[in-house]
Amino acid sequence: MATKKKNPGTSAPAMPSVLSKSDGSYPEPEDGQLVECAEFADMELGHWQARKVRFDGVLFRNVSFRGTVLPSAEFLDVIFENCDLSNTDFQEGALHRVAFRHCKLLGTNFTDSVWRDVTVEECNMGYAVLRFNDWRHVLIRHSSMAHADCYHSSWQSTLLETVKLEQAVLSGTSLSDIDLSSCDFLSLSAEPEDLKGCVIDASQAGLLAPLFGLVMKE
Repeated sequence: MATKKKNPGTSAPAMPSVLSKSDGSYPEPEDGQLVECAEFADMELGHWQARKVRFDGVLFRNVSFRGTVLPSAEFLDVIFENCDLSNTDFQEGALHRVAFRHCKLLGTNFTDSVWRDVTVEECNMGYAVLRFNDWRHVLIRHSSMAHADCYHSSWQSTLLETVKLEQAVLSGTSLSDIDLSSCDFLSLSAEPEDLKGCVIDASQAGLLAPLFGLVMKE
């Protein structure tokens, strides 16, 4: 009998009923500024560079963040749709009730970040830097995390559904109760103790056997 996947109970962003639409002339935020109840669409924001900016009730649609540097930013009730966040610096950030939909997050830097109630759907997170992350109630669905660096992170109430994990770095990240059975990978970077208690299917057992020093006989 197949093991039923645990639902992380991820809460969706609570968006304001009215959003103020911003155009390309929106000024670059300053350190510690609050950006709230706003919609940014069809624009490039790669020039934004500030620390501890707070986003509350914000929608980003078809926005390019390439080159953006926003360390220690806080995102509360924020949606990213069809956005390019590749190589963006979001390290030491805090994400609460955030949704990424159809986004590029190639090489995005989330080092030392806290994720609470975050959903990632149909996104490319290849080579994303997710080291020392603290996740609770996170859902990643139909996405790629190939070559992502998740070294020494905490994944609690996290669900991975049809996720590409090829050569992802998971060393130091406990996968106990994490269901990898629908994930796609030929190799992972992990230690045997990291895999204790994780859920896999029979076809994946042979792929993980070398991590335990086992030799599969054909």
